[in-house]
Amino acid sequence: MGGLQLTCFCASLVLTVASILPPNCPDKEDLKPCTCDYEGINCFHVVDSNDLKRAMQTNPSDPRLRSFWLTGTELTEIKAYTFQKYSIVQMFLDFNRLNKLEDNAFVGGSESTLVYLGLSNNEFTSYPMNALRILKALISVNFENNKITKVPNFAFKSSKDLVEVNLANNVISHVGKMAFVNLRKLRKVDLSNNQLVSVGILIFPNTNIVYYKDSRDAAEPDASNTEVVIELQGNPIGIESSPQ
Repeated sequence: MGGLQLTCFCASLVLTVASILPPNCPDKEDLKPCTCDYEGINCFHVVDSNDLKRAMQTNPSDPRLRSFWLTGTELTEIKAYTFQKYSIVQMFLDFNRLNKLEDNAFVGGSESTLVYLGLSNNEFTSYPMNALRILKALISVNFENNKITKVPNFAFKSSKDLVEVNLANNVISHVGKMAFVNLRKLRKVDLSNNQLVSVGILIFPNTNIVYYKDSRDAAEPDASNTEVVIELQGNPIGIESSPQ
C-alpha cells in the first residue's frame, strides 16, 4: 500500500465513519457567524477565538457532527472547551494563524469520536501534546507546513489508533524518545523537509520500520505486514542504529 493509497485508505475510513451520522444544524441565528449544512459546520468568518467559542456554544439538537471547518482566518488560538457541545468526526483547522491550542480545547464531546485532525499551514512552533492527548480515536493527524521545532517524548502514545502522522515541512530538529510508542496501527510518518540530522530507533520502539531517506528509495510498503514507512527526504539525515 503506497503513500497515496494509504492516505486514500485513511480518508475512506474517515468518510465511512462520518457517513453514518445524521445532519445536525443548530439554530441559524445563534450559530452566526458560522454556518451549517448537511456536511457540518464551517466557521470561515469568525474574527477571533472568543467569537468562535461563542458560536460553538449553541446547543445542537444532536451533538454528533460529521465535519467542522475553520480555514483561512486570522485566529491564533483555540480556547478551552470550544467544542464541548459536539462530538465531531473530522476537523479541518488548516490555513489559519494558529499557534496555540489550550489544553482543554477538545474536551467535552470529541475525545472518542474525532478520527481526523487537520492543522496544516498554521504557525505552531511546538507540538500541542497536552491538548491532543485526550483524542483517543485519532486515525490521522496533519501538521504539515507549520514551524514546529521538536516533537516531545511520548508525543503520540495516547492515540493508539493512529495510522498516519504528517509532520512534513516544519523545522523539526529533534524527535523525542518513545514519541510513537504503542502505536500498533501506525503505517506512515512523514518527517520530510525538516532539520533532522539523526533519527534513533527508540523513537519507534517495537516497530518494524522502513526508513526512506530519499523519495527515490521509497518502495511500496506491504499492506500484509506491520511495516511503518518513515519519510525523511529533505533532511540532513543520518540513521542511528537503523534496523536491518
